[in-house]
Amino acid sequence: LELGQPRFTSAVIMRAKAGRRRDGGGQLVATECKHVYHEQCLSQWMKRSPTCPECKAEQKSKPVRLKPEVQSLEDHLLPHDPDAVARLQADIADIERENEKLEERIEGVESVTESLTEECEAAEGELERLRASLRRAKREKQSAEERMYTVEQEMQMKLEELRSIQGAVREDMPVREPRPEVKRLRDGIVNNRNIDVLLRAVEQEWHQLLESYRRPEEDLEVLTAELNAVEEELQEARANCRSPVAKRKKVGLTAHERVMRRGLERQLTSSSREQSVLQRMRTLAGGDVRQQQQKGEPQPSPQPNPGVLQRHATRVMAASQLSEVSQPAAAPLP
Repeated sequence: LELGQPRFTSAVIMRAKAGRRRDGGGQLVATECKHVYHEQCLSQWMKRSPTCPECKAEQKSKPVRLKPEVQSLEDHLLPHDPDAVARLQADIADIERENEKLEERIEGVESVTESLTEECEAAEGELERLRASLRRAKREKQSAEERMYTVEQEMQMKLEELRSIQGAVREDMPVREPRPEVKRLRDGIVNNRNIDVLLRAVEQEWHQLLESYRRPEEDLEVLTAELNAVEEELQEARANCRSPVAKRKKVGLTAHERVMRRGLERQLTSSSREQSVLQRMRTLAGGDVRQQQQKGEPQPSPQPNPGVLQRHATRVMAASQLSEVSQPAAAPLP
């Protein structure tokens, strides 16, 4: 209830407490906790303790004086039946509970409104950011279109210039006939370029072959998977066999033989690959020599670069040693 609406319980209690001191003109006051007392009695109480005499709530402000019509409520309530007073008190309690519920609903609506307001503000900020990004993207698109138009114009000019140069070259080519020496030099340059291309291709193949031998991690993963499979077989053999020791030796010997066989297969595969690469090198070198001999040119036959071949031989030996070292290390079982 508001300050102007006193609680009847407080009025009745105050009447019982201060009825003997009532002279018909006493001023009624209300505390912060809505309890009503005589002003003189409350002032004496407040001098001793700044609290409410009934609920002991601390009073931080001065008591509020009630109007004369509010003061006269005490005279109307006191002679009434106590049942009516109790009924009114129950009604007042119901009204107060409804008021509290409404206040809680108002607080909930206010909190929801605040959260929705914050979401709207965040959405507006995001929308503004997206609009700024859209404007920036439009500007970038326009500048890109302008640059593309400029590049297309320049490319068109270059194409026209190239066409004019090609036309002039076509007109000048029948007049200029190449000399035999120039033709022979051009053919030699082409042959040398072809040989260089072949050498680079062979060197690239050797690099790939060397890289294939330089993958101990992959070999280690394969061996780990194989060892895991062998371990699983050993576990199954231990569970099913009556003689665990004999079965373990048998399974270990089988796994060892399987690992050794795979190592030998890898060595044979690498050896066959090396032989095929060497055969290709010999075939290419022999074909170039036969082609130059058929043409009858006096140029010396191109020889492969000894430094490159030496590097290739060194890489092959290193790869073979690496494979020989890695294969026996993976053979024994733990």
